[in-house]
Order: sequence, then C-alpha cells, then structure tokens
Amino acid sequence: MTANNVQAIREGSILSYEWTEGGFTGNVYEVTLLPKGKLTWRGLEGSESGQSAIEDQVTVREVAPGVTQVAWLESVGYTVNLIIVPGEGRVFGLVTNGTEFYPHAGKLREVR
Repeated sequence: MTANNVQAIREGSILSYEWTEGGFTGNVYEVTLLPKGKLTWRGLEGSESGQSAIEDQVTVREVAPGVTQVAWLESVGYTVNLIIVPGEGRVFGLVTNGTEFYPHAGKLREVR
C-alpha cells in the first residue's frame, strides 16, 4: 500500500520513512507495529543501517483525521516521537534522551 492509500496505521502496519531534514538526514528506517504495544525498528540506509531493536513501550494514536502519532522509548534511553501524515507522504519526528534534542522531517516511503 502506498502512503497516499493508507486508511489507518495500527497493529500489524509496516512503515518506512526517510529523514530529509535534521541530524539524521539520509537515514531510512522501517518500523513494524507488533501486538501487545511493541514495535521493531530497523535502519535500512544511513548511519544506523543494519541496526535494529524491539521496543516495548509504544503508543500509537490518531491525533487528527488521517494523522497518526507513533512514539516509543528505546531500551538505550532515546524517546522517538513520529507524526505521520500519509495523505501528504510526510513524517515529522523528535528524538531526545534528556540531553540531546533532534527534530526531523522527512518523507513517508511506504505503509503496508
């Protein structure tokens, strides 16, 4: 399913996105929403290529019609907060760990 055809992002969804603005510009990720409030992320391109983790502190919610927030606390201490706008093919993010603050923007490549 392409980003423009998404009805809802929920458990079982797989999304990929690329940061085009911010400290991780050029990085591409794939996120899979797992059962029981978990997700797995994988770095596909860029500085985190080949890295992955399963995270178990996750929230997914629709914050406006057609706009979804996916946020999680990584086991290494970073909080990742994504705002996904499939109708525009955009993703916005904030990655922080209490001392570091990385705002991002990018393009949503695919949701399935």
